[in-house]
Amino acid sequence: MLDYPERIERYHARGFLTESDAASLRTLLSQCDRGWDFNHGDLLPSNLLMTPDGRCAPLDWEFGGLFLPGFDLAFLHTTLASTPYAQGRINEIVASDDIRVPFAVNQAMVLTRELRIHTELPAGTWRDERLRTIESQWQQARRLLKQTVRKAETP
Repeated sequence: MLDYPERIERYHARGFLTESDAASLRTLLSQCDRGWDFNHGDLLPSNLLMTPDGRCAPLDWEFGGLFLPGFDLAFLHTTLASTPYAQGRINEIVASDDIRVPFAVNQAMVLTRELRIHTELPAGTWRDERLRTIESQWQQARRLLKQTVRKAETP
């Protein structure tokens, strides 16, 4: 199970989250009362197998566990950023399942982790291009985080 409060504090202390980001995440986390869902936790393309009938089967469950609803969707939203229509379809699923609040929290968790991982890699073209993509996604996620907090605070 992901320890959301601990990760928020750790990434805030390391500078990946501003005070405003951390406060928004704490606010939203306190409103995530739907419970926990079992998620794969690492839906990289290399952990997916296409079946002969065209379905997708996840493999390698070492990071599987309990997360807020939509963790795997947040992971895919990040991983498939350059795949046409993927993020739009994920956004539709999030809206239809009404998991906007936990999705916003999960997206922040995934993106800040990706920022940490990629900033620790040796400098190079691939890393720099990937960091630009992740940072752009993080700016979009920050806006979503703020919007979600405003909506959650509006009676």
